[in-house]
Amino acid sequence: MTAPATCNALLRAALVLVGLCAATPALAQQDTRHGDRIGARIGARIGTGEPSEVIAAEIAMARTARDKGDAAALKAYAAPDAQMRDAGASAFLPAATHIPPALGARSAKLVWISCDGSLGLTSAPLPNTQRFYATLWQRQRKGTPYRFVLDLVTTTATHTTDPDFTEAHVAPCPAAPQKVDQHPPAAFTLQTSDQLAGAAQDQSLSWSAKPAEGMTVILQLMTAAGQSVFIAADPVSPSFDKPSSPLPPAPQAKP
Repeated sequence: MTAPATCNALLRAALVLVGLCAATPALAQQDTRHGDRIGARIGARIGTGEPSEVIAAEIAMARTARDKGDAAALKAYAAPDAQMRDAGASAFLPAATHIPPALGARSAKLVWISCDGSLGLTSAPLPNTQRFYATLWQRQRKGTPYRFVLDLVTTTATHTTDPDFTEAHVAPCPAAPQKVDQHPPAAFTLQTSDQLAGAAQDQSLSWSAKPAEGMTVILQLMTAAGQSVFIAADPVSPSFDKPSSPLPPAPQAKP
């Protein structure tokens, strides 16, 4: 290649590089504007709730129940005022004195967690039964362990039909961050002896468990926008006598 031809080729390459460098800021600006539009559409809020953390709490509770017994699992993973209700029961009972069924066989197939991670739900069919469990988990502050506040066994539930698949969802975040109370509210309010209600600290998820028509107990989980994302229902059995097995009495010390 002659010297003039070489110079011309180098000049053309230099012009191409100059053109690319000049175009780069414009492309970056266009991408940023596009991102801003997406951010505005979704509210520019990313939640801190991690479904895997609630799943891990349930796995740990199940392992403790298998290795050390149900009483040890309840002591480690039930909130002090946790409530439970077995299928067909007419009222909620303290989990501190009654054992929810099949604690050692729990394996969530549906998980919901609030935007801020303060409230979560795990649910799945109970093994070898036609029933479902639903457990509500709560933590008071980020970094503290989850404890369950309600455990419910029902005959129907909103669920996936694939036994090998686990659905995990994070609730939509509120448009504006909620101010976190330095003294968080109680896990739930006991409205009557058979009606409970509670919510995440940021109000992105709320729940209620109450009787409905036909003496049916319904657990409902809702987003801040009022969308129902989980429903579990169970009829009250008129012949139901003992909702669950009470915890065995503590061994007496020998004199």
